[in-house]
Amino acid sequence: MKKKVLLKGPLLTRSGYGEQTMFALRALKSREDLFDIYIQPITWGSCSWIIDDTEDRKWIDKTIEKTIHYIQGGGKFDMSVQVTIPNEWQKLAPVNIGYTAGIETTRVHHSWIQKGNDMDRIITVGNHGKVSFETTVWNYKHPETNQNLELRLSTPIVAVNYPVKVFDDLPNLDLNLDYDFNFLVVAQSGPRKNLANTIKWFVEEFHNEEVGLVVKSNISKNCLMDRRKLFWDLKRRVDQYPDKKCKIYLLHGDMTNEEMHSLYVHPKIKALAAFPHGEGFGLPIFEAAYSGLPVIATGWSGQLDFLVDEKGRDKFYNAAFDLQQVPDEVVWENILIKESMWAVTREQSARSLMRKCYIDTLKDDLPYDPKEYAQDLSERFSDKSANEKFVAAVLGQDISKIDADYIFVSDMFADQYNIGGAELSLQTLIDSCDGKYKKINSTVLSESLIENNNDKVWIFGNIANLSNELIDTVINSDIKYYFIEFDYKYCEYRNPVLYKFLEDEECDYTETERGKTITNFINNSSQTFFMSEGQMLTFINDLKTLNDDKLCVLSSMFQDEFFEKINNLNTENKDSDRTKWIVLGSRSWVKGAKESEKWCKDHNVEYEVINNISHDELLKKLSTSKGICFKPTGLDTCPRFVIEAKLLGCELELNDNVQHLNEDWFKTDDISTTLNYLRSRKQFFWSKIGQ
Repeated sequence: MKKKVLLKGPLLTRSGYGEQTMFALRALKSREDLFDIYIQPITWGSCSWIIDDTEDRKWIDKTIEKTIHYIQGGGKFDMSVQVTIPNEWQKLAPVNIGYTAGIETTRVHHSWIQKGNDMDRIITVGNHGKVSFETTVWNYKHPETNQNLELRLSTPIVAVNYPVKVFDDLPNLDLNLDYDFNFLVVAQSGPRKNLANTIKWFVEEFHNEEVGLVVKSNISKNCLMDRRKLFWDLKRRVDQYPDKKCKIYLLHGDMTNEEMHSLYVHPKIKALAAFPHGEGFGLPIFEAAYSGLPVIATGWSGQLDFLVDEKGRDKFYNAAFDLQQVPDEVVWENILIKESMWAVTREQSARSLMRKCYIDTLKDDLPYDPKEYAQDLSERFSDKSANEKFVAAVLGQDISKIDADYIFVSDMFADQYNIGGAELSLQTLIDSCDGKYKKINSTVLSESLIENNNDKVWIFGNIANLSNELIDTVINSDIKYYFIEFDYKYCEYRNPVLYKFLEDEECDYTETERGKTITNFINNSSQTFFMSEGQMLTFINDLKTLNDDKLCVLSSMFQDEFFEKINNLNTENKDSDRTKWIVLGSRSWVKGAKESEKWCKDHNVEYEVINNISHDELLKKLSTSKGICFKPTGLDTCPRFVIEAKLLGCELELNDNVQHLNEDWFKTDDISTTLNYLRSRKQFFWSKIGQ
């Protein structure tokens, strides 16, 4: 018997949630053998409504009329699918599915968690929103017992991406563009999309050049007053540059899907620029990418679902960013909360990447083939696949069978957090994998995922977020797994020295539940890899019952491109006058920034504290510096910063907390020995895995 399903959402509005509701409807209609569909349309703020005269619209109108009559007659539904922000979800049927775009920041409001736990299942449009939901924890006191409690999501949640749209016939757009090269930005004028800065950066970068920027934007109703407001806001900004040669064009109002696609493939539009603070998915960016348009975008949030290929390689110009707290002026009740963070794109990175894309296009030398990648996206995000995933999620069916040979599990990956040594080392291994692989955040690992993929090879990196219960599930399962221990996960604070500092007592590794769990995890792994001999010996000494036969040293790992950079920098700066020392600035107590500065002052050396610079900038500084001072106050397993400094000819002032300090490959004066060792680590790892 068909399930009577009520679809509630703003499907008739010009909005992102309207598009989302239409996708839900198409997916449900693809299985009319399973669903008897009813529709309850809702408004979406002040967004305009769609006025169409199509067969699809006639079907929708008839279904709405059917729904009204059914409800008036006292009819009941088997399930509801509610497309809106989570704090508006309701119990409307025996089974209720909340479908949301998720959140563009790192944390969701507590009302979202509360309402989410009232749902039977949750679907998000992207993995960023899913992870934000899953990782948000609110602490509170029970009003009666005064007990400290945690509020976290308990409802199953799955991400189902939008599908690619296919167009048979496209209209011709007469845009009257003066120049042959134009960037495109598709964004509303609110703060999240960062439109004002995008325009500013473009004008300042291409001030005296024949380059254009097409701004497709709107406010709400798409009326003439809206257009005038946007026009004068834009004019006010552009008038600051009276002698500019570059040009800016405003496209305002409704455009059909066909017209938007015509915009993406217009011969004079050469690239899309998008520097939002965060996206639930980033539909315009997705549309541009599968239309074959090169994309310059902030390397964070929902757009990474499709701007990174299945091998974890960037298929866009990846703009650097900093995660910063959401500013007070954009806090929005129940939606954007002060306790969350979002990405702030670095101006210099955005400008330099727009410049690079411009030059690459003129030279026909882009770092990837956008047309080829568009075909890849069309296959990965097909309409059929998206519909199947959505229907399975609505029905609560297990869709957790993974098409891969290797499954990598970690708290974070390099495309989510690109400055961590563990993430960069793990990415090096991922990129060198010959088989099909899948990356899974530890926060979304589940018993069913483990059980349904017991024929895969599992590789675990940082797993501080994994509960003892889930680790026990791994241990007791039939899966073959390997463990890369980048840190110290048997201790509450992931470092025994830090624990001593914070708690003023030794961490009793052997008696804690975590210590026992990690010991069993290591002993049951096929192989456990450590970053250094010092780190491995610390584990052996502290966790007394480890099986030494399954332990080995891997070291930090580097991409082949890194060694080429090192060689080029050494060649370029071989005659540089090195006088300055470098201290790695860090808010982390463990990194010992204060101790390092003190040594520099005590020894009267000229030094510079470096913070918040790109990896390329760091390497350039090291290549012209006399030395580094790095005196961590806690155990640092195999710091990349130190290795990079050595390879670039810096003097090294270290302490014994640098745990690879006395390894033969490092303490030698023969740099070729060091290089050969580091180059060999990928092959060493895969020889243990059996690839």
